[in-house]
Amino acid sequence: MGWPLDFDARPYGRPFTYHRMTGLGLRLELVDVSVQPEFLRNWDPDGRPMPALDC
Repeated sequence: MGWPLDFDARPYGRPFTYHRMTGLGLRLELVDVSVQPEFLRNWDPDGRPMPALDC
């Protein structure tokens, strides 16, 4: 989507990247949707699944 890459953890075997959205002053973490069930189980057991981005 054109967001500048700040850090890519994929070469290290981790399923996430950080992108800097300078105009908005944000740092965005994108994580592979395949890790969502484990994330919810560990951090938010009653949470609803988040929708995947279609980029």
